[in-house]
Amino acid sequence: MTYTKIKFLFLFLAIVLSTVQIEAEGDVNHGGGKLNKISGTPSRTRLNINNISTWIYNNGNSDIDPNGNSGLIFPKGSNKGAVFESGFVWGADVNGEKRVGGSTYSQGLIPGAILPNGQREDENASHVRIYRVRPDWNDPNVDFSSEVNDGEGTEAEVKAQYEKDWNEWPVAYGAPYEDVDGNGQFNADVDKPGFPGANQTIWYVANDLDSATCQSLYGSDPMGIEMQATFWSYKSSSALGNTFFRKYVIINKSADTFEDMYVSMWSDVDLGDAGDDYSGCDVEKSLMFTYNGDADDGVYGKTPPATGFDFFQGPIVPGEPTDEAIFNNKVKTGYKNLPMSAHYFFINSDPIYADPDLGDYVNGTLQFHNLFRGLISGTGQPFVDPTTGEDTKFTLSGDPVTGQGWVDGLLHSPGDRRQGMVSGPFTMAPGDTQEIVVAELVAGAFGSVDRLGAVQLLKFYDLEAQSAYDNFFKVPESPKAPVVTVSEMDEEVVLIWDQDAATRQAIENYDALGYKFQGYVVYQYPSANAQFEDAKIVATYDLVDGIGKVIGPQFDVSGGVVLDKVLKFGSDSGIKRYITLKEDLFKGNTPLNNGTPYYYAVTAYCVNEDLGVVPNYLESPVIVKEIIPQTLKPGESAESEVEDAIQVAHSTGVSDGVVNVKVVDPKAVTGDNYRVDFAEDEAGTISWNLVNVTSGATVLANQTNLSGVQNTYLIAEGLQVAPQSASAEIKGAGNALVEVAYGGVSPVKTDAGGAPYGGNKVWHSLNSTNDYYISAGGGTGGLDRLYRWVTYASPRDFELRFTEAGGFGIYAFTDDKICTVPFELWDIGVATVNDPSDDIRMIPFIVENDSTKPFWGYATGTDPYFGYAESDWIYWMDPKDATPGSVGYDQFANSCTQSGGAGAIYDYQFDTDPAAGDYNANFYGGFVYPWGRMTVCDYAQDGTPPPAGTTVRIITSKPVTANDKFTFTAPDFSTDAAQAKEDVKKINVFPNPYYGVNPNEINKYQRYVTFNHLPAKATIRLFNMGGQLVSTIEKDDATQFARWNLQNDNGLPVASGVYIAYIDMPGLGKTKIVKVAIIQETQILDRF
Repeated sequence: MTYTKIKFLFLFLAIVLSTVQIEAEGDVNHGGGKLNKISGTPSRTRLNINNISTWIYNNGNSDIDPNGNSGLIFPKGSNKGAVFESGFVWGADVNGEKRVGGSTYSQGLIPGAILPNGQREDENASHVRIYRVRPDWNDPNVDFSSEVNDGEGTEAEVKAQYEKDWNEWPVAYGAPYEDVDGNGQFNADVDKPGFPGANQTIWYVANDLDSATCQSLYGSDPMGIEMQATFWSYKSSSALGNTFFRKYVIINKSADTFEDMYVSMWSDVDLGDAGDDYSGCDVEKSLMFTYNGDADDGVYGKTPPATGFDFFQGPIVPGEPTDEAIFNNKVKTGYKNLPMSAHYFFINSDPIYADPDLGDYVNGTLQFHNLFRGLISGTGQPFVDPTTGEDTKFTLSGDPVTGQGWVDGLLHSPGDRRQGMVSGPFTMAPGDTQEIVVAELVAGAFGSVDRLGAVQLLKFYDLEAQSAYDNFFKVPESPKAPVVTVSEMDEEVVLIWDQDAATRQAIENYDALGYKFQGYVVYQYPSANAQFEDAKIVATYDLVDGIGKVIGPQFDVSGGVVLDKVLKFGSDSGIKRYITLKEDLFKGNTPLNNGTPYYYAVTAYCVNEDLGVVPNYLESPVIVKEIIPQTLKPGESAESEVEDAIQVAHSTGVSDGVVNVKVVDPKAVTGDNYRVDFAEDEAGTISWNLVNVTSGATVLANQTNLSGVQNTYLIAEGLQVAPQSASAEIKGAGNALVEVAYGGVSPVKTDAGGAPYGGNKVWHSLNSTNDYYISAGGGTGGLDRLYRWVTYASPRDFELRFTEAGGFGIYAFTDDKICTVPFELWDIGVATVNDPSDDIRMIPFIVENDSTKPFWGYATGTDPYFGYAESDWIYWMDPKDATPGSVGYDQFANSCTQSGGAGAIYDYQFDTDPAAGDYNANFYGGFVYPWGRMTVCDYAQDGTPPPAGTTVRIITSKPVTANDKFTFTAPDFSTDAAQAKEDVKKINVFPNPYYGVNPNEINKYQRYVTFNHLPAKATIRLFNMGGQLVSTIEKDDATQFARWNLQNDNGLPVASGVYIAYIDMPGLGKTKIVKVAIIQETQILDRF
């Protein structure tokens, strides 16, 4: 067959098949598949902040796209239509004449308000348009991907329209706003346009005053109604993420009273394939819904969703004195909101359940009035429930899951359904206002949720949406989405979400309506457009606060019931702000493949511990990132790998603190020199800074994390720097309470820091001669008894020195009796054991076991730890005068001598400050001391204390101070032009050969092979073996990849064979030739 004949055949098939498609979409009963012309700029926009993307028009129309196709796409980005069209309808008796207005397949409204003079606004006026706002439009990290992916233009264009609508928000015409300052008036500098708390709001005003337009609906004349319509939604991973809300405010701006008035929410729900649907209603919930009649839908397959509309707030009417209604977000006593009063449905081309005729008063308006009253449209007869034989206003009110009651399918096979729900009757006098709130929900289309499971899930979603309404939509705003940076490496990727300080702080300080920040969750998605329910949890990092797992109600797909399930898998793991990914959870934890796209998201979640709150957690919006593991790009060189440790030097200071540094992102490190500095504020709080010495920049400032828990630290320039201060304690948990000298015996060896060698540790261990050991009195004799106030000891070191002269002590806790002691207590400074110039003699306070003796008692009590005889307890008190030497102690000793010496009662009048009554000791504003309850225990059981010349040293740990500095050098990551030229040898293409399929292809319409290891700019020319140019690919981006779609330059699939890829890299002055083998699968054309 010649090329010309093939082209003619393609053209013929395209014309035939496209004609069939147009005929299907242009079914007269679907309103002709065309939209009425709307004036204004813009006149339509999308509501698309959550999982739903749908069209809204400012003439009353909704859920239909501008080309006349299904306009509600679910899930967003899937290009699968769940609703064809929807609208709001009303009808009443006006001076004895029945009238109907609103919107179905035709729109009886035009944009604009009704002016005080009763005339309508000019629909071409610049302000008569549709408005859309979102409160984060000006956030530097705002995500406009939904709008951009929906074809609304560039991010700049999208933002410009949001800014215009924000600044021109028509509050004066009735548009809602959040009254931030609470003064009841709109203040553009403070208050927020949009429905309070919503993530996206659309608003417009329309009227029915144009006779021709109004009559195009169902043949009625105008009623004089102004309709203000608000649509809003929430970006949420909960049920609200699959829901949006409508509020219709209708105002009678005529001089007539509307009697016997009804309102109706109408919809033509085409769930994927329009020809296999069922409808139903739940009277108790005021909910109507549509679900798939077949197990396998032509568009959604085996997991078709269900859609629903719920009257959350019907018209308000007078009630009993105890009744309560909601109107204008307030409770109104003595009134009630009407529920759903009827449900109707249509079947395409059915003689009984037929659509009213557009533009026809008798077969349109009058038929719709029958529907308003719960009657068959064409006959005015009651609907009859086939399961009971009784009249009913609620068609298809059974339960399709159990099969009980009147369910669709009993009388009709699956088909093209339309439906509506009604609320009424009520009366509207001139000037009266009614507001009706409707929720539109979609559920399913994921996992194993089948057509009936989707109905159950829909009703579960409806509960949460109802809860939001019941709380006057005081829905706490979800926490911000973490700002995630990505580093793609060889068969692994790193996600980091702490780089944006403002966002991180907003997330981790979140506290609203009882919800508080709890942690982060990392998800893997099977594809970019997959639903949240399809994702798998990679990791959860939560606060260490005992909350752990978050349990709450969740719909169980398999059982079709609501069960308490684990909603968030916290484990008190601690907060971490990065993760290294190496495995594909959707392929059995196999290693990640270079060049393969993977999809990940990081969310933040908050928890409300109130058991009665539904939901009990909030999660940030999901932003899915496409990530491609890959080797280094041409010319790149990395000196490190993820998790590599870096050597750190303690360049200044004597603390026992450490700084651990590891590489988190090998592509972000600098090769620079760094320094960690410390500072102390007036309250004694230690903070630290990370300084890039090479650049002079402080890259982390005023950090207070000194926990040593590595993963909790922030990441800067590819590094996680983790300073850890030492705890205030005896170094080595008692190992540094050592005997450094024993009277008459050679000194025991110690290192420069006083660290003990075998034999000279004396805390609960025998001294060098096995005569004594040190313990603590009371309790169990543990360290906790010794250093109750250890922060007043550390970082100083101390010595207990037994001497010939000894000194004075005081029984300060009992009778102030003065005693003698055979030792001296010394503060020997901070890490200066060999420098006596800073030593300060301390004051012994004694707790006696025998108070009759005027001297320190040895072997007078029992050690609670080992049971040997213990000495009187020794408390180490700092003198008030801290002059180095014995000045402060001498003041105490002088008072002892003046008071009469050992055995006498201490007299404060001899102190330097007699009125203080403090023994010349420093009590630090309370009664605290560096060491207390120390006892010397008589292991030899000879009643003889250690001899003069014995010294016991206490070495404390040294927390970091402002004197400490640590330094290190980071590894480098660089790009070298000469190496880039050499690296072109690595250019390749995969899969090669191409055997009919690429494992990364999404469907048969997106065939491709990928070239890798390319520089930023390259031209790839593909030739067949005959030397003919087949395709040209121009690459000009920062990636190392380029795809060939296996088509020629005319957009036609290439034949199987071997192709020569000539790759020109002008920036490097290099070229490369690669052979590409293509084996196409058999082509069965179904698109033209």
